[in-house]
Amino acid sequence: MTQKFFDNLLAQSILRLIPRLVLPNHVTMLRFILIPPIAYLLLIDQMLWSFVLFVVAALTDAIDGAMARTRNQITEWGEFFDPLADKFLVGVVVMVLVTKYISVFVAGLIVGIELLLIIVALHLKLTTQKRIKAQAMGKVKMATQVLALILLFVYILSSLPLFLISATWCFYLAIAFAVVSVFIYRSI
Repeated sequence: MTQKFFDNLLAQSILRLIPRLVLPNHVTMLRFILIPPIAYLLLIDQMLWSFVLFVVAALTDAIDGAMARTRNQITEWGEFFDPLADKFLVGVVVMVLVTKYISVFVAGLIVGIELLLIIVALHLKLTTQKRIKAQAMGKVKMATQVLALILLFVYILSSLPLFLISATWCFYLAIAFAVVSVFIYRSI
């Protein structure tokens, strides 16, 4: 129900600005293309620009999914590569920022669970030939990770400790959602 609400909201607003010749898979590819510049900007300590590009890349996740569902353009390629793009985007930013500002352990846990999710999804795809669709818990996990990263960026840009504390707790919550996602994937 909530997903349908947001899909309709995006369809009535942002998606009207996107020509029909632009496919959801094109938007997913844009997310992949944005990852190296984001990583580069993070590594040269250009936090404001890396934050702006990260938010744009994160928004493409909502846009490509809503496009695929509302325009009836769901593809097998998109079902596999959309979550992979999410994992790469989050993984790169987590490895740079969470390692530096929160802890190597938390960053390793987040990236490790994401790698496990990729392996489980790939294994299911190869062994069952089932179409692996996004699960609600995975979407909640991604939204929580993005929120945590936004809070961390705001902390870095503002130096207000409340944002660091909030980001840290959001990451712990995202880890919990990720663990649940692993068990949901294993039960498919």
